[in-house]
Amino acid sequence: MQIKPFLLILLGLSCFKADAQKKYLHQTLVQLHSADKWMKNSEAFRKHFTEVRSGIASQNRSNHPGINPASSHFRIQSFSSDTANLLDSTYNWQWNGTSGSWIVSEKTLFSYYPNNNLDTALSQTFTGGTWVNSNQYIYNYDPNNNLTNDLFQLWNGASWVNNYQDIFTYSAFDSITDYTNQTWNGSSWVNDYRYLYVYDANHDMTSEIYQTWSGSSWVNNDGYFSTYDGNHNRLSWVYQQWVAGSWQNNYEYLYTYNVSSHLTGILEKYWDLDSLNWMNSSRTINTYDGSNNLTNSLTQLWDGNDWFDDHQNSFIYDGSNNVTSEIYEIWDGAAWQNILRSLYTYDGNNNQTNWVYQDWNTSNWVNNFQYINTFDADNNRISYVYQSWVVANWVNSDSAFFYYSTHIAVGIADVAGEEKNISIYPNPSNGQFKIVTGDFNMDETHILNRLGQEIFSSKNAGSPAELVIDASAWRPGIYFVRLSNREHSEFKSYKLEIVH
Repeated sequence: MQIKPFLLILLGLSCFKADAQKKYLHQTLVQLHSADKWMKNSEAFRKHFTEVRSGIASQNRSNHPGINPASSHFRIQSFSSDTANLLDSTYNWQWNGTSGSWIVSEKTLFSYYPNNNLDTALSQTFTGGTWVNSNQYIYNYDPNNNLTNDLFQLWNGASWVNNYQDIFTYSAFDSITDYTNQTWNGSSWVNDYRYLYVYDANHDMTSEIYQTWSGSSWVNNDGYFSTYDGNHNRLSWVYQQWVAGSWQNNYEYLYTYNVSSHLTGILEKYWDLDSLNWMNSSRTINTYDGSNNLTNSLTQLWDGNDWFDDHQNSFIYDGSNNVTSEIYEIWDGAAWQNILRSLYTYDGNNNQTNWVYQDWNTSNWVNNFQYINTFDADNNRISYVYQSWVVANWVNSDSAFFYYSTHIAVGIADVAGEEKNISIYPNPSNGQFKIVTGDFNMDETHILNRLGQEIFSSKNAGSPAELVIDASAWRPGIYFVRLSNREHSEFKSYKLEIVH
């Protein structure tokens, strides 16, 4: 459940040419692309993507350049239908140095299908004392829970306006075969770019073709071609460009592994157009400890005759195999010189509670920024605070709070909170429904629609309480119920479905 250190995630990118990094990132983070677009904080949706994200992080430790293509299908979340603690909403705050207080700036509200697949992500900004729509994503899936479409819309002040959409198709084995991006021209969808994927008999991705739309047809642009061993480890990865009607080599990566299938070496070569041969460019050598944790990643460059050191990343772990320190150094020809360092601390559940980023000033480590994270009893990340180091003090910059639905009902009549004996029933409801608070001392009830508009509120219900609400005039759809006890800073969120 830990938040992965950023250098581990980006480690494999250090030797990439700039013109290929965007497409490489697409391949590396292929399962996260939809989520990253609607979450500013790349970890905010951690609860949804635990399995996907941990898989990518582990592959970045031991397999480059990215995830095992056998699992390259888009699943917005990986929970079973009875899983609780789905992300309900996030609130972002900015620090006002003049008033010395936090000012709420934006929020994102999430809704889900009955099987807990993400349905919508609605973002709003706080302007003039009220919440104003900003943008939203709408997601659709096939019967196998593969993401088939994500639609991005902007709010024009009166209605939602299409901006772009992504369309995905899959093989019989749920491997993505086509990812097409289209933009809205005001009256119809226009093709922009697409990726085509091909797999071998073991369902490993052997080719990825990037094409752009010419106005009348698809035109090849870039191609990535891979081979694998029997353990699905990538052995080679060749990048080619489409030139004058044929594929032309550009560069390639060759990979070696230890007996545990952990990546031990990356050899980069470039294609020499004069000799028409592959020429050495750089190589990375990885070493591991007895627990298979990556402890050092050394990158060397080729000078035409021999290898010489260029830079390295070193990692230290605690007894739970969490990274506690990572240092980036460069070789100056005689010795290793510190450049940057990250320090991490964790709670007893291995959740990362603090990340401090530091720079080297030739003699000492100097703080740059830090993230402070808090988690609830279910290991959900419930807040973060970002601070910058100014002169000799930490200064607040921005923060966010994350709220979760403690129970999502799927295919049953009633919703029962696992804590405080809270229940909401019937759910779905076609008219009246009840909120029974049990042991929860509720002093406020708020109900919002999917646009984040408050349609009902009540105060001072107390405990125990039974609140009867008439929803017969409400439009059918998904609503969010939030119960609060502000004295003890307790909040409970639930989803309610209205049907007529």
